[in-house]
Amino acid sequence: MKTYQQQTQSILNKARKRKMKKTSMILGACAAGLGVFALVLFTPYSLFATPDNSLQSYRGSEYYPVIEKIHELTKTKNEGTTYKNNFEKWTANFFGAFKVGSMAPSSGKGDIAVEEAPEMAPGGAWDDDAAQGGNPGNSTSEESPEGGGNYEETTDNQVEGVIEADLLKRSSTHAFYLTGVHSSIWNENGYYESVNAPLLRVYSIAGAASKQVESYRIEPDAGMKFRSTVTEMYLSEDCTTLTVFSGVYDGEEYAYTAVISLDVSDPTDVREISRMYLSGGYLSSRLVNGELLVINAYGASHHPDFDDESTFLPQYGDGKSMQSVAAEDIVCPDVATSTSYTVVTKLDGKTLEVEDSVALLSYSQEVYVSATNLFLTQNYTDIDELGGGKWEQLAKTNISCVNYAGEGLQVTGTACVDGRVKNQYSMDEYENVLRVVTTYSRTVFEERNGYGYNWMTTLSSETNANLYCIDLTSFERVASVEKFAPTGETAESVRFNGTKAYVCTAVRITFTDPVFFFDLSDLSNIQWTDTGTIDGYSSNLVDFGHGYLVGIGMNEKRELKIEVYTQGEGKVDSVDCYELDADFSEEYKSYLIDRKNGLIGLGVRTAVDGQYQTAYLLLKVEDGTFVQTYLIPHKSGVDNARAFFEADYLYLFGDEFQSVYLGE
Repeated sequence: MKTYQQQTQSILNKARKRKMKKTSMILGACAAGLGVFALVLFTPYSLFATPDNSLQSYRGSEYYPVIEKIHELTKTKNEGTTYKNNFEKWTANFFGAFKVGSMAPSSGKGDIAVEEAPEMAPGGAWDDDAAQGGNPGNSTSEESPEGGGNYEETTDNQVEGVIEADLLKRSSTHAFYLTGVHSSIWNENGYYESVNAPLLRVYSIAGAASKQVESYRIEPDAGMKFRSTVTEMYLSEDCTTLTVFSGVYDGEEYAYTAVISLDVSDPTDVREISRMYLSGGYLSSRLVNGELLVINAYGASHHPDFDDESTFLPQYGDGKSMQSVAAEDIVCPDVATSTSYTVVTKLDGKTLEVEDSVALLSYSQEVYVSATNLFLTQNYTDIDELGGGKWEQLAKTNISCVNYAGEGLQVTGTACVDGRVKNQYSMDEYENVLRVVTTYSRTVFEERNGYGYNWMTTLSSETNANLYCIDLTSFERVASVEKFAPTGETAESVRFNGTKAYVCTAVRITFTDPVFFFDLSDLSNIQWTDTGTIDGYSSNLVDFGHGYLVGIGMNEKRELKIEVYTQGEGKVDSVDCYELDADFSEEYKSYLIDRKNGLIGLGVRTAVDGQYQTAYLLLKVEDGTFVQTYLIPHKSGVDNARAFFEADYLYLFGDEFQSVYLGE
């Protein structure tokens, strides 16, 4: 592993040469009676500060570069926000985009605001002869001697062989569904207290005779409480071990991700094996060749105590004895404006032993994992003076690469692109080139003053879509297509496959979109075309095999729309479209994508037999056309609904379990 100095020098400096310009400006006079005084807008706070000797005692620490950066970011905090100067502080009220990271900084030690799970999007193969991603299908392993069955994949993974966690996992004989329970109890202080716990339900897979065979509630360790009822889990290839992720906290300040290993070799008698704690909130994870890659967001304290590593360094351990990430494995970018880290930890999938861990300060956005590399994004905003009191604001994203294919984790480089990356499916690695689609965003504003006040007036704003190709040896751009969509549109969904890419852009206000096709076989001469304007937009694009692309999203009436596309002569054609007045999930993992049987399924809330209720929508697709529709009443939240199809039975999971016969 490179040293901190080497990482910072060789990796991050290349993409961070664009520092914000600092220009002195004087605010208007204050009200009469208070006198006239000037406020310097762009001079850094540090130039006015008296020499700070508070860090002298830490100069010998191996973490001193981290301590110095954390101290710089926290010493001028104002209600949890860090500003480099008065201008950034002032304009943040107008734009809210100067703080790097979508995660809020910690309100306590390690306690951050984090979504339960990142938005997921589709995977798989567009053409039968170009399959590089997607659901691996019915992959199997040797029959477990304990009767665990053969492993069967239910999650439509983005990259073949890189398994993603989900609420539903299965073997050939049993299905495992992760839900949760919520209750209130009288605590020791005499008050009602909410209690959450993950709940694992195990079902036999036997057609009409299917039934629940086990219910196992995971209890928190002493002094710990679950932050929510459920996150995600994995089933090992030999079907004997489940690994569950759930957020926990100590009831006061510290937030952790609990990694819990369960023995399911006997599906009717589940037992816990071990636990591992990672400080911070769970972002995402992958299971590759029996090893776990866990991505966490950890926020340093607003008022760190540099004598207490838990207040400013991410840690891991059994909850009682915690170890900090090594100093040489922490990267601090020059443009860091957030004390939130993104932490990548590599664990043995069976023992949960930590094999390596790296932390990147101020990274807390999207995560994409290829067959060998993990890519993390960092959002920031670039401000440039245009002259005449006018300023330009550009959205930027740094993308850092962490190689995990060896024994440990190695940060190998960072690239910078214009715009924002929506989700993991906006990125793809192919033949040592990272392809990424962003939403370009540019705003021009003007500083005005009067009556003793200054304010900003937006003169113009523009959004569009960009495509970039980054060489993963030099981390330089080797090709790009910028502003390829109509002005005002944003990148809503992306699908890469081999030398092809499909991008749906849209104006969400008007609900119209084109779908673009890119031929990336020759990066020196990228060709592209589109469908033309189509009503609605697709929030997820799904390759469905046999040359068909499926878009799941909304029509112009904001109703569910599922559309099938195919690549025609120099264009993309819409083949068929299904619409339903229904609420639905945009959580990709909640969708059933069964290419073998030609099925698409998802949970909806709609009118069934004259009553508005939750149901499961299943569509049969043949030759790009919807030939059969099932709408099955089913109790579950639309995000939590899961299903798979086998031997004429549809198995539905949620607040209730159903095995529904769909044969002739």
